[in-house]
Amino acid sequence: YDTIKKQLNNKINLSYSNINVFYQCQFRFLLNNIYCVNEFKETISTIIGKLYHKVLEITYRTKRTDYDNIIDEAINEFYPEEKTKKEEFYLNKYRKLLLQLIEIINENNLKSQFENTYFEQKFEIQKENDLNITIKGFVDKILTFNDGENTYVVVIDYKTGGMHNDFNKVVYGLDMQLLMYLYLIKNTNLIKNPKFSGMYLQKIMTEVLNKDDKLTYDEQVRNEYKLNGYTLNNPDIVSKIDKDYDEKSFIYGMKLKKDGSFMGYSKVLSESEIDEFIEIVSNNIDKMIEALNNCEFDINPKKIKNKNIGCEYCSFKDICYVNNSNIVELESEDENDDTE
Repeated sequence: YDTIKKQLNNKINLSYSNINVFYQCQFRFLLNNIYCVNEFKETISTIIGKLYHKVLEITYRTKRTDYDNIIDEAINEFYPEEKTKKEEFYLNKYRKLLLQLIEIINENNLKSQFENTYFEQKFEIQKENDLNITIKGFVDKILTFNDGENTYVVVIDYKTGGMHNDFNKVVYGLDMQLLMYLYLIKNTNLIKNPKFSGMYLQKIMTEVLNKDDKLTYDEQVRNEYKLNGYTLNNPDIVSKIDKDYDEKSFIYGMKLKKDGSFMGYSKVLSESEIDEFIEIVSNNIDKMIEALNNCEFDINPKKIKNKNIGCEYCSFKDICYVNNSNIVELESEDENDDTE
């Protein structure tokens, strides 16, 4: 433990990403986040991700409408030197996609009573411990609605790559990103007594679309950009997030039955269920801190449904010599799904 503390200079920041790595495999966390064996390398995809985030932040924080100028400013920030022909080609492509995305988000905003309130908002919580631990998070966008008594909150995280779209692995400390943001909001003073109404991932970069004769190209694009996550099971609040939620909603899978209840495939949660999930996140963070104190860094990659998520994309296999006896089989998410 003393060696670990010395390596960390007696402090560590915990974020969604490194907590997720810890619960994928503790030894992977040790090498990646304590000894920093894996060097971070900036790639084209990470730069494009930063570009998208910057443009969306400036657009909705400043309420500017000179979108091309905003994009130019962001490009000059991330590409300060002369650009290659290849970079010029892709930047022109991403400019068109960004303008298309902004148009769709603007249309969605007109359908909502929730206001764009916070952008790239930083949250920090200090944990009292022998090791100085800070829980950190940056929320891409927070929407709020105040009815005079309560402040209702919607959290949105932008995604340029793959998305997980359920909370079934949260009990194992995995895929906690959106819920971690709720945990951070609840345990800081930015919003007093927040009423969580929705938590979503939003894809901000479309992939190659397969031809679908039932949908127009525009409809397919809009489906790609829909909010994907969980919503409070209160039709009145949902209607304030999206007044057309029961018809061509910009929230994925949102639909009512004739009796006014939500369809079985609609991903909705009660207030008590949301509180339960936040408590699970809190417990998972405490368990991780206890493991750090006890220097528990076992080679224990997790496997679900025959998929080894612990070793997936891991660059340390030559160091750990993982074998089948190290792998921890978790119950499949279907067996633990209480959110349907």
